[in-house]
Amino acid sequence: MEHLFGTSGVRGYINSTLSPTVAVRLTDAFLYTFKGVSSAVVLKDPRAQSEPLLKAVNSVLLSSGVHVYNLGMAPTPVGLWLMRKLKADATVAVTGSHTPAQICGLLFFLKDGGELTTADASRVEDNYFKKRARLSSWRSIEREETIPDVAEEYTKELRRKVPRLDFNGDRKVIFDAGNGASGPFAKAAFEELGLNYEILNISPDGRFPNRLPSPIPAHLKGTSDYIKRHGGGIGIATDADGDRAIFFDEEAGLIWGDVAGALFARDALRSSPSGRDNIIITTINTSDAVEDVVSANGGHLIRTKVGPPALVEAIRENPSSLFAVEESGKYIWPDILMYGDSVLSTLKMLKLTEKEDLVNMRQEVPNYYLLKMAVRVMDEQKVAAMKFVKNGLKAMPLDLTDGIKAMYGNRSWVLIRPSGTEPLMRVFAQGIKRKEAQRIAKEGVKLVREALRNQS
Repeated sequence: MEHLFGTSGVRGYINSTLSPTVAVRLTDAFLYTFKGVSSAVVLKDPRAQSEPLLKAVNSVLLSSGVHVYNLGMAPTPVGLWLMRKLKADATVAVTGSHTPAQICGLLFFLKDGGELTTADASRVEDNYFKKRARLSSWRSIEREETIPDVAEEYTKELRRKVPRLDFNGDRKVIFDAGNGASGPFAKAAFEELGLNYEILNISPDGRFPNRLPSPIPAHLKGTSDYIKRHGGGIGIATDADGDRAIFFDEEAGLIWGDVAGALFARDALRSSPSGRDNIIITTINTSDAVEDVVSANGGHLIRTKVGPPALVEAIRENPSSLFAVEESGKYIWPDILMYGDSVLSTLKMLKLTEKEDLVNMRQEVPNYYLLKMAVRVMDEQKVAAMKFVKNGLKAMPLDLTDGIKAMYGNRSWVLIRPSGTEPLMRVFAQGIKRKEAQRIAKEGVKLVREALRNQS
């Protein structure tokens, strides 16, 4: 059966792989699968193509008897905060998230704030292809309610959950919103909390004129340079829908998600009351820095497939888990929110670094070099390419949790997996030395390219 859902939600191109017609049928299938949904929060990112998709989703929800709370343009985590406050049954976010401007997407969330699991997504796909829908009579048509002052309501929710910050107001926060949806919301939160802040690329613009949406090192040189000139505190960069947070220390050094995640995990373990299971959850593509920190602080690490749905599935199976992290900059505190939130993560980092600079704290995390590369691959080539890759790596110990992870020894490894959101094969490599990680990553890329030549 053809798969619509990737690593996180459904992604595609407007009027092609993800047209309004597809959005209608997906929403129909979602409601048929989860028959208890009677109210839902909906929102979109600033991409132009998100507007017609949002209207398509709304039309199905309303005509199926679902009360709609329309937030308009807002970060995905804001919708999840408001879903809890409004006691709604689901959230549908129309967003391409971190992907390039031309891509759009749909994310479906359940009442607990978590995405659909792989099994849930398969059920929705089955109902999609069987063209099943939850039909309602004309008497059951619901209404759409626009929520005023969404940023104000979001800030109130943050204040209820985040400990009071105690630090000198001279310490500056520079937040790069990347022209995504989060800029105005970050501004409202930082203003209310009395922070000394500056927000870059604050105006939502779905063309992303100043940098590409994904907050990766290749896209953040301008952010780093600005922080070097105007800093004095920590920096943060997020993506189009505001769930990812990549930090910069006081010297404008970029801190990848595994290092920040290790610091958050250590704090969670040290703050955990006795009797807790001390479970930390991370994805298979996250470096061993998290594993080392968790082990050193008496925790138990669970590794999952890549993506928030896999993290959420593990959280649901381990409800006492303290924290979850994906190396891309997604941090989840399950007792607060079952999804990443760049503003919440910023406040958590400010609290963590009240007594010690981040530039010093990062030195306390074991240093591994984690490199990510990608090879463009058509979706129909992925299965055969992975078979070729597995055969090429069979001489080494393999972990098949998600894709193929080969262990080289001396804490070095390569992970090769098909992207669930783009026509790419991802290659992740870890090494204790940078040259080692580079060598392994290049070998992985070479193997993928050989796999593609083998198909031609």
